[in-house]
Amino acid sequence: MKVSINCNIENGKISTNRKVLERSIKEFDCKRVTITIEKAKKKRSNGQNAYYFGVVVPMIKNALNESYGEKFGTQEIHEFLKQKFNGVEVVNEETGEVLIIAKSTTENTTSDFMDYLAEIKTFGEEFLNIDIPEPNEQLTFEV
Repeated sequence: MKVSINCNIENGKISTNRKVLERSIKEFDCKRVTITIEKAKKKRSNGQNAYYFGVVVPMIKNALNESYGEKFGTQEIHEFLKQKFNGVEVVNEETGEVLIIAKSTTENTTSDFMDYLAEIKTFGEEFLNIDIPEPNEQLTFEV
């Protein structure tokens, strides 16, 4: 069993969720445990997620479909982008083969997600000849 509890520390003491922490410690009575303390990180925002699925993924999808004459779906493009830009290398112990396993983007911090988006933007520019607008960029279209 693994327990993660977010707490605030003030003046060297736990100031929030102290009772939850104490209860959790009691559940591990007479057990050897590992305690890790790290600064809490903010997960990707709803705005980042909306921009990603509302702008980035559709633009990549349209460019790939035009370039290859395919009909890739939104989920296929999302999986492709995760594999290419949010993957982790894993070595097959038996064969020595290096595999890239796509990680879920839901666990990315806001900063990690910005880096992920920047890599996709560069990919779009260099390989698909598209300019993905920044989230705050106002676009104008000439008719």
